[in-house]
Amino acid sequence: MSGTGGGYPSDLTDEQWALGEPLLSPARVGPKGGRREKHPRRRIVDAIFYVVRTGCAWRQLPKDFAPWPTVYWYFTWWHDDGTVERIHDALRGKVREVKGRNAEPSAHAGPRRRPIGPEISRPPASRTAANRSAPRRSRPAPGRARATRSRPLDFW
Repeated sequence: MSGTGGGYPSDLTDEQWALGEPLLSPARVGPKGGRREKHPRRRIVDAIFYVVRTGCAWRQLPKDFAPWPTVYWYFTWWHDDGTVERIHDALRGKVREVKGRNAEPSAHAGPRRRPIGPEISRPPASRTAANRSAPRRSRPAPGRARATRSRPLDFW
């Protein structure tokens, strides 16, 4: 468990942190340097794992983690720059090696696509080409009138 904080079951062990730390993006600093990070990266990663494991909302992070906007910012930054995918690929490779398999999967696991050709029949189009450009009009359900705002909403 990490040295600071509450010691949640989702926290990384020292061995796990040693594997993941080098894979994180470097700190964002300007050309002249910059201020050091206010919250340790390990606690940020622990907070992300807490959200993933418990399924809680970002705003419901316990107070012994960094503030939720900070944790969420790191998560989106690492997701957008590919860090999350790099970590996933590296850990997948290590797991495969431990199991005695090649680090890289041999089969392509990409999205499957159906072949389009004469052997596959397509469902008939519900709208003809002539009226495809005309906008559809929504109708209220039978027996129901359209909602109007003739009086103010007073449901409080």
